[in-house]
Amino acid sequence: MQNLIKMYAGEKRKIRLFVHSKKKPEDTFIIRNAKAEIYLYGDLMQTIECEIDEHDLIFLLGIEESGNYKMIITMLLQMKLLKINLKLR
Repeated sequence: MQNLIKMYAGEKRKIRLFVHSKKKPEDTFIIRNAKAEIYLYGDLMQTIECEIDEHDLIFLLGIEESGNYKMIITMLLQMKLLKINLKLR
């Protein structure tokens, strides 16, 4: 998985992340809710609620200024909490 997204200051993108099982592709799971948290130098800049379309997470990402950002995706799958770390540049 690529964990670096390059964006310009003021740019906005619609992000769609496909979530799948590493164990078996046919594993059935349900995403209950999900959010994306954007951090700049360790400070939380914004929290974005994700739209859920079966196994896709969809949200609008907008960066106001240049910098090295970190994005954490938090999902609730049935009764399991899952976090994914991504870096934004």
